[in-house]
Amino acid sequence: MPVPVQPSPLSVLARQLTTADPDQQWEFAAITLDVLLDAYSRELSNSAGEKASTSARRAKLVRWQRATQGLINQIELARLHLAQGGRFNLYVDPRHQILIIVEGQTVVVSGPHASAEDQISSPILAQFCAYNDCSILHASTAHETKPQPGVQGVWILRQRTRPAFQIGDDLRCEFDTLENRVQKADVCTRLAGELQDLTTALGQAARQGHTIDWALVLRSPPASRYPYLVLNSEGAYIEPDLKLLFKAKRDDWQDAIEWSRHRIEGRPGRLAIIRAGQFLRD
Repeated sequence: MPVPVQPSPLSVLARQLTTADPDQQWEFAAITLDVLLDAYSRELSNSAGEKASTSARRAKLVRWQRATQGLINQIELARLHLAQGGRFNLYVDPRHQILIIVEGQTVVVSGPHASAEDQISSPILAQFCAYNDCSILHASTAHETKPQPGVQGVWILRQRTRPAFQIGDDLRCEFDTLENRVQKADVCTRLAGELQDLTTALGQAARQGHTIDWALVLRSPPASRYPYLVLNSEGAYIEPDLKLLFKAKRDDWQDAIEWSRHRIEGRPGRLAIIRAGQFLRD
């Protein structure tokens, strides 16, 4: 069992605000975006004076500067949309990571590096708590560290990447946005169940002495009109109930098959990454 992560005061406050008055949520989001913008802008400005000793380090510095400038642009756009009355949502995931979603774009509340976290949280708390009730920070937060029953996965959200719901070390379902999180988590959970059913059926066939032609399996279905999976040129087949996976796009189907193959052959774990938005209408 993973060791529970102790929530920071900022995440404790943000979690309380997710059910608070919309005006309070807006104020918190605006302050947080302003602080993030200032922190990343200062970091980028300071990097201009750095002297890299080798060409490789200079190239790495340039890449970092470009990525940071892109992130600054993203935060600026989110702040502009927020000021213009755009749709926004405040969310805290099970690992106490704070997310601000403005017009469908997600900004993760984190500093430029680990040592900068306090430089982010302190000014946010100081500005927000100067005019709002922050008594929750002085109360016991022991309940925050208790494992949440029924949670089978966790949302993985990082700057400049698609939001993803991950179940253990086995499956990661990627989506274009974080909206309708409950429905998307349910789809991913169903996919995980189908992956396990597929592996069980293939493993049972192998134990019964049937040869598995993985090249053949990789080429089928998706979108096959046949509700079964041909295993080899001799015609052996299985009929797993894969309502979602049988409709997967080719690349996602192949990732699923490779995942099962690794399990059956006893090789180190492989993470199946599937663009799961394609299943939301099923």
